[in-house]
Amino acid sequence: MQRSLYVIALLLMFAGTIFVLSAEAPEERTIISDDGRLRLVGQFLQSDEVSIFTVAPLVYQLYPGDKIMTIPATATVNYEGLISDEAAPRLRLSYFDNAFSMWRPVYTTIDPASHTATVEIDRFAKWALIEVSDVARPNFDAEIEALIVAAPEEAVGYQIEVGFSDPPGDLVILSGMGKSGGCDDQYKTGSSTQMTSKGKIFSDHLEYQIVAVWQLADGCPERQSIE
Repeated sequence: MQRSLYVIALLLMFAGTIFVLSAEAPEERTIISDDGRLRLVGQFLQSDEVSIFTVAPLVYQLYPGDKIMTIPATATVNYEGLISDEAAPRLRLSYFDNAFSMWRPVYTTIDPASHTATVEIDRFAKWALIEVSDVARPNFDAEIEALIVAAPEEAVGYQIEVGFSDPPGDLVILSGMGKSGGCDDQYKTGSSTQMTSKGKIFSDHLEYQIVAVWQLADGCPERQSIE
């Protein structure tokens, strides 16, 4: 009798585990923005209340915001009637990086025939389809070094990004110009403070900005000096 009860208990536990796992198993869902232009297809948990709010034309807030996706999803934006065919090759879907207060472009596939931009995304955030122009890429080594030298006393790590705006306004991160250090050369999450340096360079309309996010002492396993 006791053995039978033990077997029944194990079966119930097993069935309960299967139920919980199946209830949280990701399933493919398609989410469409309220303006009908952004289509998001991905594997989402049933508990994920995914929605897309149109902030402005081709600017969207994906909810739940500021959360990494369990599995990357495919986002497709239809820009027909809003962006010219000439500008289309320069389009990049970008998310707003709150740490640096700048847009961070990601690799985007443009289909001129269907007037769509497609990208694989890995986070819920504010996303926008923006035109990223080819701009001058000055050498900012001196300015970056000056920021590092002026690091807060308790800083043990840092990440620096360079952005630009043309005309002045929202800033876009220039890929390949960032720098990080400390924490065994890996930027890590934790307490941080931010210092910024910005200035107009080379013209009266093109503005570059250097943003440093500093990792404080509790952000690394042990205190290290910045070199």
